[in-house]
Amino acid sequence: MTKPEGGDAAQRRNAADLRRGQYFHPGTPTTAALEPALVEFESSACTGVALLPSGLAAISTALLAMLRAGDHVLVTDNCDGPTRKFCDSVSDLIADLERAFAALAAAR
Repeated sequence: MTKPEGGDAAQRRNAADLRRGQYFHPGTPTTAALEPALVEFESSACTGVALLPSGLAAISTALLAMLRAGDHVLVTDNCDGPTRKFCDSVSDLIADLERAFAALAAAR
């Protein structure tokens, strides 16, 4: 059995990860400089930019921002695994909520 990593070791590891600029850490100096530069570049009509740390974060943010109840999305079978899992889980959650609301409405 191994001992859990102490706080100091975890802090050193996290600091080292940030210095290396690994792509999955949001809030790097690059993203802090690039987001406002992209807003300025786009035009005054651009209200904001969000650089996200992964493809899944970008896809799920776009879908959740744009889709409303009753909308449909066609997702190909060959999309990446995390995106497929996200779409399936959201679909299942929405279907569960719809069934729950239908049961509540029927009970009234």
